[in-house]
Amino acid sequence: MLPSFEEGWNALSPTPKHKFLNPPPNVPTSKLHSPAMQRSSWVYFAATHIQSTTVYPENGQSLWKLISSKMEHSGTIFKLPADPAGFACLPKDKRGAVGPSNGKDFVVNQVFEECCARAKAEAVAILSRRIEEKGLEAVTDVLAGEAIFGGANGQTHRTLSK
Repeated sequence: MLPSFEEGWNALSPTPKHKFLNPPPNVPTSKLHSPAMQRSSWVYFAATHIQSTTVYPENGQSLWKLISSKMEHSGTIFKLPADPAGFACLPKDKRGAVGPSNGKDFVVNQVFEECCARAKAEAVAILSRRIEEKGLEAVTDVLAGEAIFGGANGQTHRTLSK
């Protein structure tokens, strides 16, 4: 068992090693040394400690808020004129009429979700091509911080998520 532990430890990159040696402070010590933790594999540890990347730009303003700030009204993104004053942009629901500001929020949310879905679909296609060309190295490159979409203006997702 010890050789397997050592081989796994030696194969880990510095980030998971740091996470293993410095568990989050809100986890009770008794849980860290529980039988379940002692029996988990390096594969399980590595998979459950993948570094997540933030979706928001450096300035802290979310894409959702950025889209909203660029829209004069709920129809702007579709190049539609503003609704007449007092007109409910969306149909009434159980809580009553939805006003113009909620209509804008609704549109921004729909647009944001669609943009993210399309970006994910594009990322899947790009990553699939890279895996066909380079094998699993393409995946490990992404997990190590390489951009999926290439460098628009030389920036990667890591640069944007500082």
